[in-house]
Amino acid sequence: MARSGKTGETDDTETERLLMCIEKKEHWVIFVHDNPDPDAFVSALCFKKLVESAGKKATIAGRGEIGFEENALLLEHLKKEGLEIEMHPPGWTATEQSVDEETGTKTGACGKALLDTGTPGVYNPLPAGTKVDVVIDHHPMRAAQIAEPCFYEVRPEKSSTSLILYEHMVSAGMRIGKEITSLMAAGIYYATMVDTHNFRTLHEEDSHPLSEIFRAADKRVLSELQSPPLDVDTLDILGRAIQNREITGGVSFSCVDYVTRRDPLARAAEFLLRQKSVHTSVVVGIVGDRVCVTSRTTDPSIDLGDVMIRAFGEIGVAGGHAHSGGAEIPLSLLSYAVGEDERRGVVAIVKRAVRDRFFETAGFLDDERISRRDE
Repeated sequence: MARSGKTGETDDTETERLLMCIEKKEHWVIFVHDNPDPDAFVSALCFKKLVESAGKKATIAGRGEIGFEENALLLEHLKKEGLEIEMHPPGWTATEQSVDEETGTKTGACGKALLDTGTPGVYNPLPAGTKVDVVIDHHPMRAAQIAEPCFYEVRPEKSSTSLILYEHMVSAGMRIGKEITSLMAAGIYYATMVDTHNFRTLHEEDSHPLSEIFRAADKRVLSELQSPPLDVDTLDILGRAIQNREITGGVSFSCVDYVTRRDPLARAAEFLLRQKSVHTSVVVGIVGDRVCVTSRTTDPSIDLGDVMIRAFGEIGVAGGHAHSGGAEIPLSLLSYAVGEDERRGVVAIVKRAVRDRFFETAGFLDDERISRRDE
């Protein structure tokens, strides 16, 4: 088993161990975290290429939605490289009896890889306690694995999980500009850019491989990803998030009422984080029968994924990483209110309940209130 906390570039021995694990199974199911971001699905594509190089088959499974216009655009481009994700609705769980739609193979008979997320049952489709064969992630683990996998590589000193997989591909003999195509290079570069907040938190040791990746990347695709068009719904939600924001001690909280999609909430949270004197943003919206919460922070002392799990994990699906987190909570009987007055009442209840749980769990004091008009 590979150990976590390694430093430096991936060495050939670690890659040999990974390839030996891959050889043990004819078919692999690659699981990514809920509502997968670019680092999750680009990492899945890289692992799929390693599996296929060993003459094996691989399927990628996720849960939730692919948010953001640029993420959907990147996914569309990477379909040319064989990236296909079986996306399942929120709440779906991959049991041992789940059947792969393409091959008819049951999950229990497949190798299971968990990428960009390290603990089964925490913001991913696997039930808690599931034995997985491979775990590769760059986020610190909050909970220990119950069953030891064949290959376990958790490296918080790396800027992205896709960079870890890129190093394994190079170590396995795949060449940048050849087997690692310009489209894949664009995906790895963009995924790392997103995970490091436009390289503001890029680890120094990743600068050299990232420069190699950039030279080989499809520049036209990168240009498209960095300036995507925004639809009317997204602009409307951004406007509501700004109008409804309340700032308390460096935390910007906004409830945007009923919305048709969850992904604009994340864009709104990122936008609100740019306010002066704000270190954490929280945006809440009601999507159908679910209350969706998304949060972002620049405060290194806050682990938003942990906060979300403790605040909402017992009543919904919650998780995330240190600098970003999210939760989906059933609206339950409140969703049956249909009149305008009742709808306003539901929003007020949701706003207060989410705000109180988040602030209490995160340890933020409800004082030092700053009027939203002052910013």
